[in-house]
Amino acid sequence: MPTAAILLQTLLHGRPVGRDSLNNRYFEEKSPKNPRHPRRWVVYNKKNEDASAIPAAWHAWIHHTTKTPPNQSSAPRLRHAWQKPHNPNPTGTPQAVSPKRHQPPKPYQAWSPPSSP
Repeated sequence: MPTAAILLQTLLHGRPVGRDSLNNRYFEEKSPKNPRHPRRWVVYNKKNEDASAIPAAWHAWIHHTTKTPPNQSSAPRLRHAWQKPHNPNPTGTPQAVSPKRHQPPKPYQAWSPPSSP
């Protein structure tokens, strides 16, 4: 859940730009100090408070790789058959991937030098 400070900052200085498929909301600074590089931020859906919960197209917009947000782009976003829908990082959740447990190694036999005559 966003803090009161983030909500106040967003209300006073943010202009809503759009939402993604995960219901995250994206904002841009209303009156930027640097018009060529306005501040951009995301208010995460309360279920997805994780930086990996931003789809690639919105990530490009947030980091000024593209000028127009994905929902306002004049060109349709090219989707290939091999592309999968965005899946946030599951680390720390019950869906996290962990390696299979392996069998313990065989007992170790320490080497000892041959005794001298």
